[in-house]
Amino acid sequence: MKTYQINIRPTAESDILERYEQIYSESPENAQAWYKDLITAIKSLQHLAQRCPIADEDAEFNLGIRHLIVGRYRVLYFLQGTTVEVLHIRHERHSRRL
Repeated sequence: MKTYQINIRPTAESDILERYEQIYSESPENAQAWYKDLITAIKSLQHLAQRCPIADEDAEFNLGIRHLIVGRYRVLYFLQGTTVEVLHIRHERHSRRL
């Protein structure tokens, strides 16, 4: 089984921090649980990273951008060699544009 390295780009880090702070303002416990679930899901991409479908956003870039669903959020990423490049974390209600 092929193993991928995970690279969370600054854009995704910013998305994570923003969402974490929003959730934390209402419930610190929920924020911690959300973060833990998100990171666990992202780490799962180390194996079978190609299991997720191509995202609508890829139509504009044709990079093979995929999305992993984590609760009501989408992890947008693409594969570059043996690395999973995590681009953004989007809520399901957000626009499907990068």
